[in-house]
Amino acid sequence: MYISAKRERNIKQKTLELQLSDLRLQQQEEKLKHEQSQMKLYAEQVAQLLATEKNLRLQLTADGEKFQQFQVALSLSLSLSLSPALFQICLASQLCSHLGMII
Repeated sequence: MYISAKRERNIKQKTLELQLSDLRLQQQEEKLKHEQSQMKLYAEQVAQLLATEKNLRLQLTADGEKFQQFQVALSLSLSLSLSPALFQICLASQLCSHLGMII
């Protein structure tokens, strides 16, 4: 009878250890699922940020082109209001400033 009781305790202990292992496995699986959903969320946020960056860069390029057109229009406007000699000086100073030279 002593051996049978000892064996029964041993079986109960092993059963409890198995249940504990199952619970730990479930916790790890739940943690993994949570981390995977977080990674998916982060990937979506990164994709949105990249799309926003692309759109902002396109807008910046378009605005830069509009600014260049504005500068050309301003130069033409100045050319109409300035004397030819003064206009040439303005153009030369702009060219020199673009090239890094000083008049």
